[in-house]
Amino acid sequence: MSKRSIAFAIVLLASPGLADAFSYGEATEGDIASYDENAPTPLGALDAGANVVSGTVTSFTDWGDVFSVDVPPGLAITDVALAISGHTGGFSAATKIFETPVYVFLESQLLSADGGYPFTTALPLPAPGPYGFTTAFIEAGADESYSWQWTITAPEPAAALMSLAASAALAALARGRS
Repeated sequence: MSKRSIAFAIVLLASPGLADAFSYGEATEGDIASYDENAPTPLGALDAGANVVSGTVTSFTDWGDVFSVDVPPGLAITDVALAISGHTGGFSAATKIFETPVYVFLESQLLSADGGYPFTTALPLPAPGPYGFTTAFIEAGADESYSWQWTITAPEPAAALMSLAASAALAALARGRS
């Protein structure tokens, strides 16, 4: 087996991959009823991987969605992204990440159009959690709506160690070639 084949095998074995883990969709699981950041709708514990929560807000019937997720011991939230799509009418909305049960603001963004909104200031969010997430209109003049999807990534703690081991093995192979 060539050194290149060995290096490729090491990378494949050491790459844990981030499969979809926890998933909650308002369309199938039910409306996230809370619009109160002091009492977010609890959705449960995250799993290792890409945890996806999605829904819709409509200005006249559902101004926003506020939910919380628990981060179990041994995990941390290392990546958070929000995707907005299908907005109608004018668009004045915002989003927040906060600590619960006592509201402690961590990061927010204004949403001005369809697209992706990454979060970095508050990361990583360590266990134990709960952490809350808000997606809401700030104001709306007519009946407006948009769809949202939070992707909350919590890789396994071993993933970082495996990546370091793979890097070390590749460096050793590179030194052996020279």
